[in-house]
Amino acid sequence: VSSQTYSVPNTDVIPWQHSSVSESYQQASSFKMQQVFLISASLSTSHLLAYMSFYWHIIKVTIKWILDQKNVALNSENLFKTFLQVTNIFFGKLRMTPSEIVA
Repeated sequence: VSSQTYSVPNTDVIPWQHSSVSESYQQASSFKMQQVFLISASLSTSHLLAYMSFYWHIIKVTIKWILDQKNVALNSENLFKTFLQVTNIFFGKLRMTPSEIVA
């Protein structure tokens, strides 16, 4: 593994500023630091997964609300129009029908 080192302006050496995650994990000298590194990495991963599932739930609820508003059956030809409706709602165009959006 070839490591690249960059000169950091301050005197404190922060490992993740100039190396990859595995190299910074190998640079953690004592067992206690390795435990802290593992705990923080697993916490950040679980937080990221929780945020992703939360935003995916919001997207699904929004699509279901649009389909309920327009009485559109969920099939493959209406998915593109639904996506256009979602983007138009996020850009503030609330009163457009799918034919107006596509045209």
